[in-house]
Amino acid sequence: MICIDEVVSYGGAKARVLVETSDSSTCKEVLEVWRRRDVSRALELVRSHGGCRLVSENPLQVVSRDGKVRVTLEPMNFLARTFWGTLVERVREYCE
Repeated sequence: MICIDEVVSYGGAKARVLVETSDSSTCKEVLEVWRRRDVSRALELVRSHGGCRLVSENPLQVVSRDGKVRVTLEPMNFLARTFWGTLVERVREYCE
């Protein structure tokens, strides 16, 4: 189920964020973290579902090991694309 589907801006860099979950209780958990805009907690949430795995770099796609959470980030402007490699490396380090 699609839990979050929106475009966010961080320092002028725009990205589309899509979060899919396997059930409504996991979606509720995701929405609670999303409301606080706490990115590090969001990654912890994915990792708390058995760990995380980087599936794709562009779009950036991270899946929890138990398959309950899938996060997709897609750069939407030049500024986001400029720093995309840094984001991918940080997520890769976090998940592996």
